[in-house]
Amino acid sequence: MNGGSAEPPRTIKLSYRPDGAARHLGLVGKGIMYDSGGISLKPADPIHAMMKNDMSGAGAILAAMCALRDLECPTAVTGWLMCTDNMPSGTALKMGDVLTVRGPLEHSNRADIHSPLADIRNLGGANGGAIHAALFLYEFVDGVPWAHLDIAGVADVEKPGGWRTRGCSGFGARLLADFAVGFGS
Repeated sequence: MNGGSAEPPRTIKLSYRPDGAARHLGLVGKGIMYDSGGISLKPADPIHAMMKNDMSGAGAILAAMCALRDLECPTAVTGWLMCTDNMPSGTALKMGDVLTVRGPLEHSNRADIHSPLADIRNLGGANGGAIHAALFLYEFVDGVPWAHLDIAGVADVEKPGGWRTRGCSGFGARLLADFAVGFGS
């Protein structure tokens, strides 16, 4: 995915290890600082301005990791921030490129991410984006208990209302920190 970027991708590992932790939780967050999606994949409309939200998974994990000590979280937590950008260039992945990965999936929506050229593609139909993303990620977990949280849509509040202010919501960070605290109980 990083083939068109001038910057190499980075994996950032964060660890929280409280004394006496009986359980361990791993969090992996997508940190695509800007996702152009390729020239022909995304429409030329305001959605491009929101592509900075593709880093909200990594941002939420970073914020949650920073809060764990203050929350006296009893769970050991490791966070991985998978950071890069997705920009077009002559070296970027192109539509039709085939990547080799391992893993079999037989859920009812699996057909939506079937590829005539490869085993799987990372783009489903017009509906079910979070479901298609989870089906895609399933190919890489190899039996490890996991969950896919698509939080980009709630990462930013466009119009203030009620208790919500305009801008970053912090929803993902609060969700992950609360989960980590409850996970150790």
